[in-house]
Amino acid sequence: MNSAAVETFARALATMAAEIAADLLEQRMRAPNAPRYATPKENPLGSARAFREAAAAGAFKTFRRGKQTAALWADVEAWMMSRPPPAPRAKPQASGDLSLRDELALAARPPARKKRSPT
Repeated sequence: MNSAAVETFARALATMAAEIAADLLEQRMRAPNAPRYATPKENPLGSARAFREAAAAGAFKTFRRGKQTAALWADVEAWMMSRPPPAPRAKPQASGDLSLRDELALAARPPARKKRSPT
């Protein structure tokens, strides 16, 4: 066998193995591990408050499951994917780029309040 044929075969085999591995990982992530229902405590948003606010706004269909509000996990994920991505945050300016008036305005701001530590 010539070496070019072996290299071509090896590349094709490596590509197929990578595709199969990616498919298997995707199936494992999707399969039985994903819960069927999303609740405020366990949801793809990662925040009980965000889940409750979206449910109250009617972003996805909800129902009562015992004392908890619940929704289909797939519905919550579909709503998440339909939302536009967050706008990029503005980068803070370097202090050398500010005018004197802007620097004085920043200096005149009251200091940020510190969080109280529990005692």
